Amino acid sequence: MIVQGMSGLMSMTGLPGQRPVKAGIALFDIGAGQTALYSILSAYIYKQKTGKGQHLDVSLLKSGLAWFIWEAAAFFGNGMIPQPTGGRHRVSAPYQAFRTKNGYVMLGAANQRTWEGFAQRC
Repeated sequence: MIVQGMSGLMSMTGLPGQRPVKAGIALFDIGAGQTALYSILSAYIYKQKTGKGQHLDVSLLKSGLAWFIWEAAAFFGNGMIPQPTGGRHRVSAPYQAFRTKNGYVMLGAANQRTWEGFAQRC
């Protein structure tokens, strides 16, 4: 949770105008685990080819920042500071839960073609 705060992730979760919210899963831990796996496999291949070992150092913070692709593109592309999006996706819409008469339905249309195909079938 500390790394989620340090990275800025908690400022992008939750609802606009409300307190920061931690992610529902250990996102950075998963990212660090994946980074460690790729690093170990790469070091193993390097060892097989050269006979030399390597020192690996995996950072929770740096591993987690790699998951901020949309936010980084917006910030470095036009200086936009990411804001909380609630349950919505940052760039794809519709891509969230919608209340229905019988509960909720999850709808994810990642692009215009998918949305149009869905809308034609409803």
